[in-house]
Amino acid sequence: MDISSVPGRMDARPTQVIDRSRVVEFQFNGRRIQAYEGDTVSSALYASGVRIHSRSFKYHRPRGLLCVAGRCPNCLMTVDEVPNVRACVEPVREGISVRHQNAWPSLDHDILAVIDKLDRVLPVGFYYKTFHTPKLFWDVARPIMRRVAGLGSVPDAALPEVHLSHEHRHADVAVVGGGAAGMSAAIVAAGAGARVTLIDDQPTLGGYLQTDPRTRVGLPDMPPTPGHQVAGRLAEEVAASGNVDVLSGATAFGHYEGNLIGIDSGDGMVKVRAKQVVYATGSYEVPLAFDRNDLPGVMLSTGAQR
Repeated sequence: MDISSVPGRMDARPTQVIDRSRVVEFQFNGRRIQAYEGDTVSSALYASGVRIHSRSFKYHRPRGLLCVAGRCPNCLMTVDEVPNVRACVEPVREGISVRHQNAWPSLDHDILAVIDKLDRVLPVGFYYKTFHTPKLFWDVARPIMRRVAGLGSVPDAALPEVHLSHEHRHADVAVVGGGAAGMSAAIVAAGAGARVTLIDDQPTLGGYLQTDPRTRVGLPDMPPTPGHQVAGRLAEEVAASGNVDVLSGATAFGHYEGNLIGIDSGDGMVKVRAKQVVYATGSYEVPLAFDRNDLPGVMLSTGAQR
């Protein structure tokens, strides 16, 4: 089946990372969804017409794609019985089962959305102040509130056993951030003979330039070049360097005494001890404040670009 004609599917463009020659099928709430290799769960659902991806924690307001980078809670879903998976960065795989969370009976028609109409009488922290005493009242109200405000459910069946690794590494220079600045820093340091560890939380290097088709001028040793090609060329230089060790899909979560960097690699923890640390983590877009800025269809500009 040709899914390129699906109304929500963008036309081919030079910055795309999907492979339109390979179709992958998965289940969403019992419905068959077809996607391309390289899609994320959320991008495939959006292309299939799914606009509401979750419901808010407290008022059950509809939530749609916002950052498309795994940095907000708008797309948390249960994937193969694992709750709270960030669907906007979770790659599609053949046959996976995806379910929504925190909505009943469906995402589009959540009966608990009525709470949103009562927001004036439900201020912040109302459940602690209103139901805290007498104790019997709180004992009754607490499990109900946990059920209503929960984000995902612990599966009844045991999940497959997971083995996590614990690794120690040493580097002359640790670079946190795999965008243009981070890759450039790694290349320069490696060229000076330093052993470099480059850490990035995305599956591929390049940062925002990966989705940037604009022509960049004035770059050293480069003619005017589209942004996504600049990212690709820098990534090739990093890969060609024998002194750069790349940790992709890895999140640096802490910088401790003695330049110890704690890293969640996805399948374990990596501790990197470096002589010098370079932070090139880029910027985070802040959403504008206006009424109903949290509803589906309102997206960060960087999210729309991704």
